[in-house]
Amino acid sequence: MEQKRRQGPRNCLEIHPTHQSIKFAGRFISLTHISRKYHLTHGYLSRIFRGERRPSFAYAEKISEALGMTLSDFLAFLEEHLAQLAEQNEKAS
Repeated sequence: MEQKRRQGPRNCLEIHPTHQSIKFAGRFISLTHISRKYHLTHGYLSRIFRGERRPSFAYAEKISEALGMTLSDFLAFLEEHLAQLAEQNEKAS
């Protein structure tokens, strides 16, 4: 009897967000897909997108490739994303 293998998401850009999606650069992305495809830990990616870690140059290149954007665009969107998070946290306080 052949076992069905559970497959992860095919694409890091999602049309319908799930509880694991994050909104970044106006789109919903799957950190799970990026972590699996590029062999990065999900926790590390999560900390990058929460502003708790800064990606190394090599990781920033991998993430920007996964998102289909240039490295400079990714870094600019990341700064904008982190500024929005900071503003939201400030309003919540």
